[in-house]
Amino acid sequence: MHFLCLHGIGTNSQVLEMQLTTLRYALGDDHTYDFVEGQVPWPMAEEIRAFVSPGAAACYAFFDPFSAASARAALDDLAEYIASEGPFDGVIGFSHGSCLASTLLLQTKLQEPDLDPVFKCALFFSAGAPLDPSALSHGVVRHYGKGGEVLSGFMNDKLEHHLEHQEGQERDSGCLIDFPTVHVWDEEDACAPGQARRLLNLCDPQLREEVIHSEGHSVPGGGPRSKEVLDRVVVAFKDMIARAEAQKRNVAQ
Repeated sequence: MHFLCLHGIGTNSQVLEMQLTTLRYALGDDHTYDFVEGQVPWPMAEEIRAFVSPGAAACYAFFDPFSAASARAALDDLAEYIASEGPFDGVIGFSHGSCLASTLLLQTKLQEPDLDPVFKCALFFSAGAPLDPSALSHGVVRHYGKGGEVLSGFMNDKLEHHLEHQEGQERDSGCLIDFPTVHVWDEEDACAPGQARRLLNLCDPQLREEVIHSEGHSVPGGGPRSKEVLDRVVVAFKDMIARAEAQKRNVAQ
């Protein structure tokens, strides 16, 4: 399978490539990976300073998380990239990259529900919560779902009521991400508390799998403590591929 890979905020595509080295080696040569670089310059993330010297490499974000215009532009850019460089069978996102990918999935599902998803499966590491596409169109950056944190923009009572009513109808219509997913996260993640669970709850419970660890906001696999977690991720990833291929066969029949 061919995977689109989206890095975290304050890192870059080379950092994610390095973070996924152990996992890709464990998975063998059956898959290919396209590592995409963000376009918004951003200060280096604290979690990579242990293995990347400050100033040694430029770091980026896909969008400014406090700007609705920046987020909308990133969604347009990602959709255009997928159209021109795809198709991609799946997406692998870390943190901010997971937020971007899942927001695009929600936007497509909500605006064009008859279209097939742009991916057949997804692997999310320490996921950032998806943003509310409708709120973005009103200039508000807000995590999707009831009680979603507002990061920027003015959220009056009328808009909040409208968005929560709309989201209730959307949830009632079925799972918003209805293909196989794997969620790798730490329940005590201090960098993005509760965000991975927000994304998890939008995914089909029959098609999602969790790998919970205690290594913080990270891509496990770089040290001795990570070996057991990595083994579980590999098993979950292979199960996800099998489920995605079975789902594809069922659709074709």
